[in-house]
Amino acid sequence: MTFFCPSCSKQIVHNNVAWSRCDTCHAMVFPQTSDLKVIVAHESENIAARIGFIVAETGLWPMHAPNGAIAMHLLEKKHPHAAVLDVALPEVMSFQIIERIRSRKEFNGIKVILIASVFNHTAYKRRPTSLYGADDYVEQHHVHDLLPEKLCALLQIPAPSSHEKFKAIDGPDTRNELNRSERILTLARSIAADVALYHQQELSKLSKGERDERLDVAIDEGRRLLADMVGGQAAVQGDPIAEALAAIVAELRGGTA
Repeated sequence: MTFFCPSCSKQIVHNNVAWSRCDTCHAMVFPQTSDLKVIVAHESENIAARIGFIVAETGLWPMHAPNGAIAMHLLEKKHPHAAVLDVALPEVMSFQIIERIRSRKEFNGIKVILIASVFNHTAYKRRPTSLYGADDYVEQHHVHDLLPEKLCALLQIPAPSSHEKFKAIDGPDTRNELNRSERILTLARSIAADVALYHQQELSKLSKGERDERLDVAIDEGRRLLADMVGGQAAVQGDPIAEALAAIVAELRGGTA
């Protein structure tokens, strides 16, 4: 079977596997099984492969974007019906992509679901307030059981009768190839994005120059969590959690994609 890469239009030969690698742009390419297009934007190939497989088995056509810039390219080029976005996308943040979708008439009707990592299940376990304009969210550990029904509800199509077939599809994970400093920065960005999602009201105050004790507590918890994940505070140089949140605040203050 042959088809074309959504990102670069390279012709792909599909060998009856869940996804193929584009030799030109190196994107994961899923075979087209539906006219309903869904951007799957996640930096981790392992997680993106799982989400893509779930989307395909739900009866939709997943289009992979490893970062926000490629997600934006696919948005402009393919006009998808929905987008599933990791909250911690590099290059162009998911919040910026949502802003682009909501601000342009040609993107009216595109549904957006955010994927939250929820590293700290106790501190972040509460319903986000407005989701930065997204239609819904799914915590990463619930994509197999919640994402199909949420996508189907938003797109108004019949939901699958069973989720048993939505099993994990393991593959190469680009995050495993990162060196130690890059891994710390990637984890810090993910934790900061989680904090931003689950503490939107408090972050909005910070973007206006106001402090909120609840946000300070969440940031401190994020710092402790990062240190635990990388082998102790001595392994963390500077304050990458605060720096990642500062970048998000800068975008909220007026940065647009």
